[in-house]
Amino acid sequence: MFRRSSFLTATAAAVAMPNIIVAQSLPKIRVGGSASYGIVGTLYGIHGGIFKKYGLDVEYTYMNNGAAILSAVVGGSIEVGKGALFNVILAHAKSVPIHLEGVSEIYRLEAPDVAVVVPKTSGVRNAVDLNGKTIAVPALGDFFAVATMSWMDGNGGDSHSVKFVELPNRAAATAIVSSHVDAAVLADPIRSDSVSSGAGREIGYPMAVTKRYAATTYFATPSFTGPNRDVMTRFRRGLSEASTYANAHQDEMISIIAQEMHVDPKVVALLPPSIVGTTAQLKDAQLFQPIIDVAVKYKAIPARFPYTDIIDPNALV
Repeated sequence: MFRRSSFLTATAAAVAMPNIIVAQSLPKIRVGGSASYGIVGTLYGIHGGIFKKYGLDVEYTYMNNGAAILSAVVGGSIEVGKGALFNVILAHAKSVPIHLEGVSEIYRLEAPDVAVVVPKTSGVRNAVDLNGKTIAVPALGDFFAVATMSWMDGNGGDSHSVKFVELPNRAAATAIVSSHVDAAVLADPIRSDSVSSGAGREIGYPMAVTKRYAATTYFATPSFTGPNRDVMTRFRRGLSEASTYANAHQDEMISIIAQEMHVDPKVVALLPPSIVGTTAQLKDAQLFQPIIDVAVKYKAIPARFPYTDIIDPNALV
């Protein structure tokens, strides 16, 4: 026979079920990105409950490199990727359907986080001294390489005389100590480690293609954003709110970034302060067009195009 307690339990479960269904039916957006300060908008948006406030279930997945992130977005295993603007420009030039949904991190001349580093005992002091030398970059033809060429030519050097070799950041730091390369383009926290340890010495900041630009961005495919216009509008709003908070409370973000980058929070605290972007900045041509132009100048892409070609049209409304 039915026990009253069993009936009440079943009834309570039935009443609770709509709430469970609602919670589980929140649109899910899977964001993939490499470990860097630029992902803090997403991380705080998740941990601070901001995306949930906008009716979204956002999930972050760490991924090793930009190529893997781009492939995952195009392949549909994640909805949104966070990666270098330069990689999106290259993809667009190859007719890969990608649209920008937000600015992840803004490069600022006054707070460089990438430098050309030489051995501390090296006689190389400037761009001219690097003529004919070997420089390590994370990947041949990447933005580090193109920006370094632009920096050399803009400071009296000859970028065409340089030999670039491909080495991951940490391996490149080791290579300059062992004199296997003459210089390496290093990003934080490896750059800071190399200099603070006394192994390396900075001679320039090659990423200053312009004083201020979108270094990393969020992107998605039109095939996803088109049918999910409302979802992406809410995602951009949540991301902007989280990023605005992160910019105003950078001390609170240190532990979040340290955990994601797997480094000591004290190391993160010593890094130059970074600014994460908001979707409103998608309307600022100066954050994007100069990078497209330098890509054309150094033949990374065949022709110039207006930056709005790579922006989600709905984000510009």
